[in-house]
This record gives sequence, structure tokens and C-alpha cells, in this order.
Amino acid sequence: MIDLGNFVTRMDLFLLILVRMSGLFILSPIFGRQNMPAIFKIGFSFMLAVIFMNTLPVGSETYFQNVYQYMVLIIREFAIGMIMGYITYAIMSAIYVAGQLIDTQVGFGIANVMDPISNIQIPLTSNFYYIFIILVFLLLNGHHMLVRALFQSFEAIPVGQFAVTGEFLTLTISVITTMFLVAIKISAPIIAAIFITDIVLGVLSKTMPEMNVFALGMPLKIIIGLLIMMLTVTAAVGIGEGMVSIMEQNLMYLFKMWNGG
Repeated sequence: MIDLGNFVTRMDLFLLILVRMSGLFILSPIFGRQNMPAIFKIGFSFMLAVIFMNTLPVGSETYFQNVYQYMVLIIREFAIGMIMGYITYAIMSAIYVAGQLIDTQVGFGIANVMDPISNIQIPLTSNFYYIFIILVFLLLNGHHMLVRALFQSFEAIPVGQFAVTGEFLTLTISVITTMFLVAIKISAPIIAAIFITDIVLGVLSKTMPEMNVFALGMPLKIIIGLLIMMLTVTAAVGIGEGMVSIMEQNLMYLFKMWNGG
């Protein structure tokens, strides 16, 4: 049962909860997509804020004395949501890094495409992997994990108690390191296959100088790259599971840090 009286009397707290959600939804891999209608984002954030307002323990304390303190609280709550969104976005960006590594080796590096969803130029294989991983992410209820993590953030750091600590630098470095590790794991099979192909072509160029290795190498690398992608695409389920797990682990570490643990 939604207590509308509590909702009306604590409108200040409701807006702070809504602002934190907005920060997460701006950068999150699912809710932050540009092809997601703005009215849906606003409505979904509003309904979640109403639910959280009636689920979280709401006291009668006042978090601010004047409008300037309230503005500071809004900035803090928005920063919490942005930090959580940054973690999820950085982990998913590993797909873009992996796609760039693959395209550079295969020969697709010059053929970037404009992604109308993110409004940026991305490699061809990144587009393929990202769509596939997003589908797996949804099948694994990764969006439920984001909503659950948002609820846990209010338990870890209640409204008005956010403070920046030196451990944020450690967390940032850890997330970026994880992003590159995941990217290398995704692209490793294709990079290894292309590396072996380069060695074979190098040997052929020495044993048969009359052969046009460049003309042979470009289509051969593309064929091998596409073949390895077809053989390893089933591993996308495991990659998606790993990304959901990594996101959750980093968010839990963030909440533990906020709790002083």
C-alpha cells in the first residue's frame, strides 16, 4: 500500500531519491541508452522513487536548513547515481575496446559505423558483440540487478550522508583495469588466430618471394577472423554472466566502502 500522505509531506526526500536514480539511469548500459524514450525513463524513475519512498525507512529528520544546503544535497545524490552508472558503463565499455582490438587485427579498423543508439562511431565487431551481450544481459536479469543495487545504495548510504574518500581513486583504477582485462579475454581467441596467421604469412613470404602476401593476407585475415567469431559467439553467454557478476561485485565493493568497511 502506497502511503500518499507520507509522499506529500516528505516531497524533499522524494526528490533526493529521484535525483539519485536519475544519475544512475543516465550512464547505465540499459536505462541510459539514447533509443530509450525519455518519457519512459522519467516515468520509470518516478515510479521507482515512489516505491522506494514507501519501502525505505523514512524518518522525520530534516536534511537541510536552507535552499543552498538542499542544492548541495541534490548534487551529492546525483553524484552517487553517476558513480554507480560509471561502474556499469565502464564494464560494458570493455566490448568496445575488444571490438577495436579485433578490428585492428582483422582489418576492419577503418570501417567504423555510426551507432544511432549511443550516437558515436564504433567498430563493426563492437556493434555485433554489444547487441548480443545486451540481449544476454537482459536474459540474465541484469536490469533487475541494477534496480536491486540502487535499493541497496540507500541502505549503504542514506540520503544526505555521502562523502568522498580517497578510496574512490582505488575503485576507479580497479574498474578501468577490469575493463581492459575483460576486453582482452573477449578478443584473445581472434588476436591469437590472426597472430598465427601473420607468422604463417611471414614464413611464406620468405620461402616464396614471388607470392603477393599482402593481397593474400587481407582476405585471409578477414575469413579467419569471421570464422573464429562464429565459433566463439556461443561464449557470449558466459561473457554476459561474467559482466553481470563483475558489475555486482564492484557495486558491492562501493557500498562496503561507503559503509566504512
